[in-house]
Amino acid sequence: MKKISLRDLSVSCYSEPIFLDENYILLTPATPVTIELKNRLLTWGYKYVFSNGSPTNKTDTLSLVKKEVNIAVLDINMKEKKKQDEAVKICRSVSEYLTRLFDIFLRKQILDIVEITSEVKILITAIKTHKNQMLNLSLIDFVENNKIVNQSLKTTIISLAIADFLKLPSHKQIDIGIVAMLHEIGMLRIPKELYEVGRVLSPEERKRLTTHTVLGFKILKTASFPMPLAIALLDHHERIDGQGYPRNLTGDKISLYGKIISVASSYVSAVSKRAYREGKDGHEGIMYILKDSKKKFDENIVRALVRILSIYPIGTHVLLSDNSKGVVINSNIEQPRFPFVYLITDAEGKPCGKHKTIQTSETGGVHIARTLTPEEISALDQR
Repeated sequence: MKKISLRDLSVSCYSEPIFLDENYILLTPATPVTIELKNRLLTWGYKYVFSNGSPTNKTDTLSLVKKEVNIAVLDINMKEKKKQDEAVKICRSVSEYLTRLFDIFLRKQILDIVEITSEVKILITAIKTHKNQMLNLSLIDFVENNKIVNQSLKTTIISLAIADFLKLPSHKQIDIGIVAMLHEIGMLRIPKELYEVGRVLSPEERKRLTTHTVLGFKILKTASFPMPLAIALLDHHERIDGQGYPRNLTGDKISLYGKIISVASSYVSAVSKRAYREGKDGHEGIMYILKDSKKKFDENIVRALVRILSIYPIGTHVLLSDNSKGVVINSNIEQPRFPFVYLITDAEGKPCGKHKTIQTSETGGVHIARTLTPEEISALDQR
């Protein structure tokens, strides 16, 4: 697409859509550029837009500017986009740090707890200031080509969100973040083919893979990490009913940190794509956790996960009861089954012309009928 300076952007309709970036459509051909719009973009710090179109010199629609272009809506969208961009920037920076961290460990067997703590603090702050954007795990799939980094980053975000919801003291939140970042480090002592294989593992291979918790425990212990952190890493695959590993612990014998990371990492694994399967959508991931929650996971921690993500996690595309379609943009702590949804199409399948967010409701309102299929999501993206 052509890069167009705002100074050179004509006050007119364009023959092709105008984009703010490669994904964000700012204006359709039917909607004109206005002076007010240009000024508002400058206010938000933008200097360029992109389009393959050219000015059409239409003037008959300019009198409809106030109806067609809602500056207040643009403000809302720009604020959301700015927060989203900031969240992605933070996650990208932390993922790059994790890549370096694991590379240095492989080469030099060094773990710097001070540096790790600093990165955890960055994520803690980001979750407090950009909660909805950070919890939209689909925004950070740029690390999907590195399974360990992808799993570690997403698990850390979810673990910290749970810890914050449980109102744990800041030092305990930092502890949980450190362990979550490192909970897969034992994998680096296992042949890469085992955790990146594009098929279901054999029983023998799975047994070998399960040694990563003991290996990770030994790594933290050797690096002189506090024992509660090493124990938490050892515990993150234990299950409430004693069917986990490596020690077959039950109930309260499992550390609190281990229980939190167990729930977070299990959810992240469920929604993450693997070489041999597609990832579940957020709703399916939540239902997977809930299905065996009494056997596998601490109920209080599962309840916290559901409260922060809702039954339909942020980023989930949904069909509503009135046949409109949208995407979940905010959870509803008091009623996890009824989150806030940003409408993409109305009941007739037409694109919603204005920013419209609704709170789904059990009675007297619109509720979520089901999640959209990948094909339906793809069709929405092409609009």
